[in-house]
Amino acid sequence: MTYTELHCHSAYSFLDGASLPAELAQRADELGYTALALTDHNSVSGSMELAQAVRDSGVRAIHGAELDLAGGRHLTLLVRDARGWRNLCRLLTHAHAHTRDGPGRERSEPFVELSTVIEHGEGLVCLTGCATRGVHDEPTARRLLEAFGPRNLRVELQRPYARHDRARNRALEALARRLGVKCVATGNVHAHARSRAELQDAFTALRQHTTLDASEPLRRGNHSHVLSAPHAMASRFADHPGAVRESASLAQELISCPDSLASLAAMDPQPPTLVLVGEQDAPFLGSARRMAGVLRKSTLAVIPDAGHSPQFENADAWWQAVSSFLESISSVVRG
Repeated sequence: MTYTELHCHSAYSFLDGASLPAELAQRADELGYTALALTDHNSVSGSMELAQAVRDSGVRAIHGAELDLAGGRHLTLLVRDARGWRNLCRLLTHAHAHTRDGPGRERSEPFVELSTVIEHGEGLVCLTGCATRGVHDEPTARRLLEAFGPRNLRVELQRPYARHDRARNRALEALARRLGVKCVATGNVHAHARSRAELQDAFTALRQHTTLDASEPLRRGNHSHVLSAPHAMASRFADHPGAVRESASLAQELISCPDSLASLAAMDPQPPTLVLVGEQDAPFLGSARRMAGVLRKSTLAVIPDAGHSPQFENADAWWQAVSSFLESISSVVRG
């Protein structure tokens, strides 16, 4: 295996990821991956689902999250062991403390201070983050190096086929050399198949409260965010073969750790769930359909004439797909 995906978002990255963990796991297995990391935005909500989805496949689950820092930058954190899992959960709790009103604080989007990450870094591997909002400056990277050490810090390289990709990755590779750490290649995956690209575009417009046309600079203008085969990713990073190899090497290290959380399902093979069947499920499925209706109305508000837009040539089929997607989420309620 030449490449393993270590930066992947599911539908639990709300209004961003366009595929369920099980869909990502199945596609990874079809493409020949032996491991897959799930790194949703400020969340591990899909970790159990991923662990269960890969239980009978050849794919091993790696758990983590993409964490927002104060100021808007991101870090990618991967779980090495049980201590890392506990620390990641603590960090996410800190991040979401700002999302609720309370004494002495105003409601805001999730974030943590860099100092909080440094305090809770044990058992975690830190990647320096995505192409557009990662940690790319040397002073901050050196603080991360001091906290995580060379064994648990990697400089993250991405290639979304945007302007200055090559120059940025060369600069980051030079930063890694100065720090004495390795680079790792990642794909920043947001969908398991190209068929979900239009859904991801609509999510971006909704998240930004704007039209589809106006959101064009913010959308992923190509299919680089779709899960690709390992050999395709190796070709994408042909200028950085060491970073490609490191993705597979680090993945193997994480899933081979004696105290790893490679399968949460092994810790709790029968998590409390309620599978919805029969007439009593009508309220749940009705809620999903109502949510799809709200989503449609909201999207029509920000995407004028969506039914005739070239991006949505078959609007009825597209909305049916959205409705089915929401119903699939509502079909299991966690206890």
